[in-house]
Amino acid sequence: MGRLMLKFMLLVGTLVFFKVGALGQQQTKDELLKLIAQSKPDTNRVKLLLDIERYYNFTPSAKPAVIDSAMSFAEQAEKLSSTMQYAEGTGLSWLAIARAWCNKRDFKKCNDYTRKAIAVFTDHNLLGDAAAAYVDQDKFYTASGGQDLNVRIGYFEQALLLFHQAGAIQKEASALEELGDFYQMQEKYVKSLDILNRSLVLYKSVGYRHIQGIYDLLGMVSSRLGNFKDAVSYGMLALKTAEMVNDTTLQLCTFYNRIGLTFLHLSQYQQAEFYFKKSLNVAKKYNDTSSIVQVVLNNAHALLFLNKPSESLSLLKYYMHKYPDFYTEREYLYGMLINVYLALNQYNSAQIYCNKLIEIYKLTEDKPHPFTQAHIAVIKFFIATHQYPVARKYLSIYKKGVFADHDVPSILQAYLYEFKIDSTQGKYIPAMNAYQNYTNLKDSLFTANRSQQIEELKIQYETARKEKDIVLLKKDKQLAQNKEERVNSVLKLTLVGIGILILFMGLLYQSYRIKQRSNVEINKKNASLNQLVRDKEWLVKEIHHRVKNNLQIIMGLLQRQSSFIDNAEALTAIQNSEHRMRSIALIHQRLYQSDDLAVIDMPAYVEDLVAYLKDCFDTGSRINFLREIEDIQLDVAQAVPLGLILNEAITNSIKYAFPGNELGLISIILRQINENEYLL
Repeated sequence: MGRLMLKFMLLVGTLVFFKVGALGQQQTKDELLKLIAQSKPDTNRVKLLLDIERYYNFTPSAKPAVIDSAMSFAEQAEKLSSTMQYAEGTGLSWLAIARAWCNKRDFKKCNDYTRKAIAVFTDHNLLGDAAAAYVDQDKFYTASGGQDLNVRIGYFEQALLLFHQAGAIQKEASALEELGDFYQMQEKYVKSLDILNRSLVLYKSVGYRHIQGIYDLLGMVSSRLGNFKDAVSYGMLALKTAEMVNDTTLQLCTFYNRIGLTFLHLSQYQQAEFYFKKSLNVAKKYNDTSSIVQVVLNNAHALLFLNKPSESLSLLKYYMHKYPDFYTEREYLYGMLINVYLALNQYNSAQIYCNKLIEIYKLTEDKPHPFTQAHIAVIKFFIATHQYPVARKYLSIYKKGVFADHDVPSILQAYLYEFKIDSTQGKYIPAMNAYQNYTNLKDSLFTANRSQQIEELKIQYETARKEKDIVLLKKDKQLAQNKEERVNSVLKLTLVGIGILILFMGLLYQSYRIKQRSNVEINKKNASLNQLVRDKEWLVKEIHHRVKNNLQIIMGLLQRQSSFIDNAEALTAIQNSEHRMRSIALIHQRLYQSDDLAVIDMPAYVEDLVAYLKDCFDTGSRINFLREIEDIQLDVAQAVPLGLILNEAITNSIKYAFPGNELGLISIILRQINENEYLL
């Protein structure tokens, strides 16, 4: 069905904020006022005054008079604390006054009082209070309309350091969780993953059970890094943890939706649809329209990938009628409808929404719209309706947008559509250039992903080391307690033990020196052998890469030559040769992109070959392919003839087995009969 315009909509959970002290939830306002009247002028009265202040400051939609009451009680607490030289009370009172100024929208005074509170806490070594004040400062900053993530990261890094120094492990973990979320918003996914793993380790070390949110964040970040297997694992852990702690909130909608998106990335569309449905049920339970709209659009994508355009259209129409707010996402909705109608060959309907998209975005070459995925739907429509000059015009706009944003996956799309338009119009040299750009960029992405995987392995190592350190610290504490209990018996054996220990250490040191000299020579030889192995593997990969590139050049020359041939039989022969070379090129491509240079993974190779031939013959949904390929690895000598046989068999089946555009099914079965025999 072609490449679909895809908008992955992620439901972002609510951030967790720290709160200092209780909010007086155990007493009513009248009870608190009565307790204040009965109290003595001591630290307990300060706490009661701050409790009643919070009651007023945290009243929803507080009126000016209510905020003035909060301010009055905070000032009374500050005055009493100052009289008693109660430093913590003074700092907490200034924070309370800052909250009142924040509610009054005077953020300069709010900031001044927050700084004064932090200074008092820091001067008197009240590290936990100072850390919580930095978290409050972040809330005041966002309440003032602040959106600079670097500023918010600065506040939480200060809080993190102070929570760590104060030994507040759970709050330290929460600060790390916030920082991990901020860094993923900045698309610094490797750093985010490291910080979130540190947070998870700390949560577990104190037995904190409500960690479903951090599992969800880890899944989202893993998905952004392309680690979809880890993303699914973390998503499942989020669901399992939510079930364990009886979490039935709207947050479950986010968990199910993100797991569905991950399965969509993995091309497991039935699984994706299953989790989108579960996400939709949660959103409908809480009647959260925004979540319903986003999940429905994602579910429609899954149905389209499952070759169910009619169901996708019915789903969209039902919710468009039931929820008028659906049109808040109209650009993505219209793009989806274009793809659905194209899949149904209803070009007039697709034309309607194509016109609407063009009108919404006012797509012009000198002013590309930032939502570049809308252009893809427009480009696909004009290619499908053979309006190639118009398609080229919007492709030019699309390229400007994605190159300006350095959006590499979208740049790959741009090269691919440029190749399709040029080759369709007979512009073979530009088409070859576009395809070469596409393959070069794709190869560079493969190398970049390898580097990224190395970074992730380093992060995993560091996380494991930190977990081990925490376990060791706990063991050390237990050993210290045991040592104190046995101190009398240990004293009696100390002298004997020291003598034995000195003797043992001498023998151990002598053995160590001998082994060290031996290890130096072994390490040198191992390093030399490892370097030779790496050089050999690199050369073999380079050979396969060059063979693949040479075959591509030959295929390009054949394509160019075919444009000058009028004889149908000669043209068919050239095209058949091109397909055969492509089947061989796929083998060499698999080898240089694989860690194992000796064998080829046949299920993946057959999948690539089928995809290539489907695209070449433009079978669409007319011919389906049933693949039953066992997990078989073959060497090059076996794989090349098998690939040629498959190429011939599939090509002939597509060309001659289903005349007159009949619907059909091609089954491809590869099984191992015994150790050296296979059945195709």
